[in-house]
Amino acid sequence: KGYDNGTFKPHSPITRAEAMKVLMTSAGIDVSGAANAGFSDIPAGIWYGPYVNYAKSLGIVGGYGDGRFGPENDLRRGEVAKIVSLLLISDAGSAVSTALGTSL
Repeated sequence: KGYDNGTFKPHSPITRAEAMKVLMTSAGIDVSGAANAGFSDIPAGIWYGPYVNYAKSLGIVGGYGDGRFGPENDLRRGEVAKIVSLLLISDAGSAVSTALGTSL
């Protein structure tokens, strides 16, 4: 979909919030029933809230030790590796593998 102004920005860093939407959407996960995960910097009603909250419920993100998620922080390569690997071994990842006809 890109950004509201119609741009895509393929060479720009991706934020932690954007990454949660990309990962949850790509995995075909319905985040509509996600409960509030309690991050102090995820305001109610924000567009990325359900994605972050559902990722937390799966155990693939934990945020920072001070109770923040850091939604506007750029996602780092190490974080991507950890999040994707945890997603793939989660129950949601098992469903993705089944849908793709592969096993992990």
